[in-house]
Amino acid sequence: MLIKLSKNNPLFQYALVIIVSLLLWGKTFMETGFSHSGSYLSWGISLLCAIGFCLLLTRHRISRSPGLHAVVLLCLVATTLHAGYFPRMWVYLLFLLSFYYLLDIYGKEKPYPALFNAIFFWSTGTLFFPELIFTLPCFWIILLTYAVGNWHVWAASLLAMGTPFLLTGAYDLLWHENILQQTFSRIMIFGPPSCTAERMLGLALLCFCIVLAFISIFSMQKYLQGLEITERRKVASIIVMFLYLTVFMAAGGGNINHNLFPLFMPVAFLCTNAILYMNNGLLKEILFALILTAGIGITWFG
Repeated sequence: MLIKLSKNNPLFQYALVIIVSLLLWGKTFMETGFSHSGSYLSWGISLLCAIGFCLLLTRHRISRSPGLHAVVLLCLVATTLHAGYFPRMWVYLLFLLSFYYLLDIYGKEKPYPALFNAIFFWSTGTLFFPELIFTLPCFWIILLTYAVGNWHVWAASLLAMGTPFLLTGAYDLLWHENILQQTFSRIMIFGPPSCTAERMLGLALLCFCIVLAFISIFSMQKYLQGLEITERRKVASIIVMFLYLTVFMAAGGGNINHNLFPLFMPVAFLCTNAILYMNNGLLKEILFALILTAGIGITWFG
């Protein structure tokens, strides 16, 4: 019913995003009171990311139902964070901007500004989430299919990747701080699974969406037929990022915490596509409702 109503109805999709966000954060508001600023910040930043994700997909013309992708993104964020606020949540916007500029490099003769911005924002985000430093090579893997032999592109990517660390190092030198040293001391250590019991339900929902994302990849032909060549390349870059980050999460022991936000975006996109392009109308409604129910249920009773 929800997918059927939302088809070609952007207003309903955006309304659904707001309603689902309130349901996901309802317990937090009740527990902390309606005067607690942290609850509003957590809800506001997450909603801002979801709507930004909507606009991102619309701007790049790779989805006709951007609001539904944003709803799945909200469910993954809320169940992983338990709707709590912490100052580094603002860094999510850097990853969202990076995702936007990454898709913006396609279809341009000289994509250097967009490429620089994409990698610069992501690299800056890793200063706040040092565990994600190992995700930086993902951009080079994407560039392998885009600009083999174009040294300007590779130079721009290296400059963008190193600039935040060089600026931080200069700040440390001038002000006698050790921010860069602290950052590298917090780099994620790969090892066996380390997900805590309280986050198992969130992990289960994420794994379920990842499975749907893989199904989407293997049945992508029908979806790609309605896209232009440039948009197909954008989708391909999302798939590369999804595969890389999924392997990264598995190698990191499946530790589910707030630093996995970059993984949620490609998962939300691919998972929702898998549902939208299923031939069985009843099954797609059931799967989408299951994700919504699971997300809301985990935040209230998990």
